[in-house]
Amino acid sequence: HPLLPLYVTGSDSGVVTLWQYARPKSLGDFAGPSNSSSLTSIQFNSYGDKLGTCDAQGNFFLYKFDLQPTSFQPQLTMMSSVGSKASAFSFLNLGSVIATTGNKPRGFLSIYDTLLPPNKSLLHTDSIGGNIIHYVSRYQQVILGHKKGKLTRYDLRMMKVADTIDSRHENILDLVSDSTETTLVSAGSDGFVRIWDARNLTLREGIEVVPKKTRNRTVTKREFLDNALFCSTSDGFVKLLRTTTN
Repeated sequence: HPLLPLYVTGSDSGVVTLWQYARPKSLGDFAGPSNSSSLTSIQFNSYGDKLGTCDAQGNFFLYKFDLQPTSFQPQLTMMSSVGSKASAFSFLNLGSVIATTGNKPRGFLSIYDTLLPPNKSLLHTDSIGGNIIHYVSRYQQVILGHKKGKLTRYDLRMMKVADTIDSRHENILDLVSDSTETTLVSAGSDGFVRIWDARNLTLREGIEVVPKKTRNRTVTKREFLDNALFCSTSDGFVKLLRTTTN
């Protein structure tokens, strides 16, 4: 959570659980469908009053997180049975506008205003898919990561693709920007972390995190803290990398 000493975890059965640091027992589980599958994306908005999740079936759930009993019930549900299956999502403002992306039944990027009635909430859709999405508010763009290593920069002012490049990753598994949103970091299944200019996706640096001799070279997550870049790998290690973020 961006403001409180709380965090959430997701299980293979699709259950999202709320925890407090230094407490061994959970605070509660968020409600979802009984047949929900493993979660592919979980995040709070920047204020911490909204929580969104996507599962492997393509369902999206939005929760109003105000630590009331109703916090654990979905405020909005978009089931895959009504259309495209979302693989990832991103908040595009303080929490009411979201973007979802996926590749089933075909590639799509859809933008919704969750404050509008369900039949009017879809603001925009485009036939560009991805398995990872990251919002860069500084430049009003979203970055889409693809399983085959492509990165797409989508301009939200013009509502069109600005460009698509080859990231040199086998598969892109994670994207994050620093606090200034001038630097973007990608991680993938090839053992590398790559550092980009967030404005135009110019490559600044490639860092080999997992050596080639390692059987599983997946870099699973990364996080900025000041000028320090942390990353975790599929073999259970957390590593600290130093990088320039200006």
